[in-house]
Amino acid sequence: MLLQNFLEESARKSPGKTALVFGGERLSYEKIDSDANRLAHLIRDCGVLRGDRVAVFLDNSAETVISIFGILKADAVFVVLSPQLKPGKVSHILKRCGAKILISDRARISALNDVLDKIPSLRFTISVGCPNFERRNATGRGLNI
Repeated sequence: MLLQNFLEESARKSPGKTALVFGGERLSYEKIDSDANRLAHLIRDCGVLRGDRVAVFLDNSAETVISIFGILKADAVFVVLSPQLKPGKVSHILKRCGAKILISDRARISALNDVLDKIPSLRFTISVGCPNFERRNATGRGLNI
């Protein structure tokens, strides 16, 4: 059984049960599964195929957990980057792993603007922490989802 299947099974059996507590926030299995499914569809809509790399550059948070499950549900491979990394190191890692998407918050993506367009494999960035995910292509042109 795959890791994402455990989440789906838990959401089916105990949808309202608390799965994650972060600060004052409590998320149920159903909520995490639903958000991860939405992200998985967005990742697939970006053209990510089975085995492609998707990088997560976030603090430890509920969004990080949802991102990892969403990436797994899209049949992609997650690469978690330490939130303390400087732009040059982030760029180096993204180039080396061939990441197709970077999931982060708006502030970190803005701080990386000078290096993102120099990463040949990177197609999109996905911003979290807003009501909906925001998807942009790597050159900054994009659309709100």
